[in-house]
Amino acid sequence: MAGLGFEKTKVRLIVDPAADGNNHSFVARGAFGEISASIRSATLPSNPKTSVLAPYSLIQTIKKRAGLILA
Repeated sequence: MAGLGFEKTKVRLIVDPAADGNNHSFVARGAFGEISASIRSATLPSNPKTSVLAPYSLIQTIKKRAGLILA
C-alpha cells in the first residue's frame, strides 16, 4: 500500500488478553475520504497465541516458492 511515509504514519497497537481470537483492523483517512477493514481469525488450537491462518500462509509460501502454485 502506498502511504505517507514512516514519519506521517500513525499506528496504534491494542493488546487485549481477554480477546477470544486475533483481530486486525485498519483505518486510512485522507483527502480521498476513509477506508477501513477488519479481519478476525480463529486461534490455532495448539498455540492460541497465533492465528490458524499463520501456518496456512507458510504452507502457501513454500508451495509458491517451489513452483507448485502459479502467482
